[in-house]
Amino acid sequence: MMIPPVLITPPATPVVGISDLELHLRVDNTEESALIATLGLAAEAHLDGWTGVLGRAIMPQTWRQDFTGWGELRLAMPDVASAIVTYRDAEGLFQPLEGEVLSDLCGPYLSVSGPSADLVRVEYVCGLPSQQLPVAQVLVKLLVGHWYANREAVVVGVNASELPMGIAALITALSWRDL
Repeated sequence: MMIPPVLITPPATPVVGISDLELHLRVDNTEESALIATLGLAAEAHLDGWTGVLGRAIMPQTWRQDFTGWGELRLAMPDVASAIVTYRDAEGLFQPLEGEVLSDLCGPYLSVSGPSADLVRVEYVCGLPSQQLPVAQVLVKLLVGHWYANREAVVVGVNASELPMGIAALITALSWRDL
């Protein structure tokens, strides 16, 4: 049974700033800046993190995940830059793990062992590699553009607008697949 991860520190910056979104939408006034900013946040929430459709973090952020013991610990998301492992001792206090944590370069696994503990906690920083970030930025812009142009979820008649093929292709390209 996997214990769901918990977001500890959200990203410090958005994937795409409001000025870039307005430029993409060709909006040159501030009358709809609040709407555009909200659409940008909604696009990020839709894509980002453990519950997002990408199943991975876009911008660097810190997550915590608890495990019921030592061994091969499978983290919920890839692209881990650093990890800190602690464990709950017999007195119920969390202690840092001494020694090196071995990570599997082929996936989000940590191989750890330590003293007797009923709870092992991993806090890890993850985020897309820099070469993939432009793809995520385009994806956010395309989603915001689609939602900005199609503000209602229900359209009567034959003009119903689904997500453009380019958005689906980029989601597929960035989605994390557990092999």
